[in-house]
Amino acid sequence: EPGGALLSEYGGPGTPLGLGQPVDALATPYGLWAVTSEDGRLWNLYADASLAAVARAVSIDGPHLAGLDDGSFFLSDPTRQRVLRFTAQGRPVQQFSQQGAFALPTGIAVAEIGGEVYLAVVDTQRCTLSLWRAPRTLLR
Repeated sequence: EPGGALLSEYGGPGTPLGLGQPVDALATPYGLWAVTSEDGRLWNLYADASLAAVARAVSIDGPHLAGLDDGSFFLSDPTRQRVLRFTAQGRPVQQFSQQGAFALPTGIAVAEIGGEVYLAVVDTQRCTLSLWRAPRTLLR
């Protein structure tokens, strides 16, 4: 349809997802992911499953998701001052938390260009946007 059509809806008042306060979502070939700020859970909505992934945060400065074409993704963890990387299936495999690099990392974006991964991180406490580059081979 030209205006779009609602296909599905998740959460709502009184549900675990709703009570957790969803703050971001990411669609990949392997799942529809959501992250909640009040309980720090990462949800695979297609599988109706979740896991504790980040520390509790205030919704306005809550965690965010960013994905690569292969289905792997990154998740900011503002309270613990780090960014996490997950496999396409949702398994945590790496964290970026260089000493003093982040004060409150919230918004993130990621892209692979020419065999390198570029990660942009918004730090709302420092009012900055930092850009990180790593060879794809370091993220395997």
